[in-house]
Amino acid sequence: MSGTTEPELTAVILAAGLGSRMGALHGPKGLLEVGGRVLLEHQMRVLAACGVARIVVVTGHQADRVEAAAAGLGLRTDIPVACARNPGFADTGTAMSALIGLRAAAPGDALLLEGDTLLTAPSIIDAIGDRTEIRTLTDRRARWEQGSKILTDGDGRVSDWLHSRHQGPGFSPEDATKTVNLTYLPAVGRSRLERVLAAAVCDLKAPLEFAFRDLALAGARIWAIEMAGRAWCEIDDPDDLARARAMPAFRDPPASTGWVAFQTSEPGAPPAL
Repeated sequence: MSGTTEPELTAVILAAGLGSRMGALHGPKGLLEVGGRVLLEHQMRVLAACGVARIVVVTGHQADRVEAAAAGLGLRTDIPVACARNPGFADTGTAMSALIGLRAAAPGDALLLEGDTLLTAPSIIDAIGDRTEIRTLTDRRARWEQGSKILTDGDGRVSDWLHSRHQGPGFSPEDATKTVNLTYLPAVGRSRLERVLAAAVCDLKAPLEFAFRDLALAGARIWAIEMAGRAWCEIDDPDDLARARAMPAFRDPPASTGWVAFQTSEPGAPPAL
């Protein structure tokens, strides 16, 4: 044996948003309950199961509540957790939150995950792959749904990354695949993305997808990794939340994990620990 080990992997969870499409449930989506656990807990648990050594949570809206939940979850699971605030969350896009989170993370490889997305461990492990190139999860079955789309060449390499603003009247999702909001970044790819993000945030409202598009169009090797029918859910509105709560993959977390659900009561109140 060589005695060498792979560098530790950091996950950055983007959880600064307003949750404005959630109607009466308006607030941090990371504190919404699914299957007896808040979304943030689901995410931290599955990331730890995939070998993530530390987590950075980017906060903004109701930051105190989200940070209290993240700190409590870190203590319960022995996962080092740090929080990085986006002070301009109400006036900036996800590109700014991603840049803040990556700059707060330890050097090395990173996973970038949006805070409203639930995934299972096999999909995340597929995204990590052999830890040599940028890999992003996609789902061709969901290509007709709203949201960002990806175009690939015949080998699965990303040729374009299309935010909804880039999907004009002539665009058809038929040949596209939908993004699933988790991307693996080896250290070199992460450094390249950070440089692109630093330029992208000159437009304060720029979404993260703009930076990924710039990378793809500049010739970066980014691979689309299909979900292969595995369960996932992006929670944008109350209908999505109901769908996530009905999915067996997220309904009944294993009791053997020792995780305890947070009860998030009144908006503005910290979770009960």
